[in-house]
Amino acid sequence: MSSMKTLPALTPEQRVELGRSLVEDFGIDPVQILEDASRHLAHLARDRFLAGDAKGKSVVLLAGAGGKGAVGLAAARRLASWGASVEIFLLRERSRQSAFGLRLLETLDRMKV
Repeated sequence: MSSMKTLPALTPEQRVELGRSLVEDFGIDPVQILEDASRHLAHLARDRFLAGDAKGKSVVLLAGAGGKGAVGLAAARRLASWGASVEIFLLRERSRQSAFGLRLLETLDRMKV
């Protein structure tokens, strides 16, 4: 038997409620939630797919215009800062990105990602 533990998956409705509760009940800034999620995603990608080191590795990111796309963009920013060569493909045009997504894209542009 495997010693790996699994976490239960949340339904889309439960994820929405969790996000609402974090912001409204606990006063957590939505940008902080996004940054935390992106940090975990970047660490997961580095450890699982880049043999623990992003330096010199190629990464391709497909990003939509919603919250998950913004998490991906922020994770791409982090991977690039660790030395990965990151290429981003937007599934929706820039004009359809959220305000935070646009800020992330501007940062990535300045980083030449």
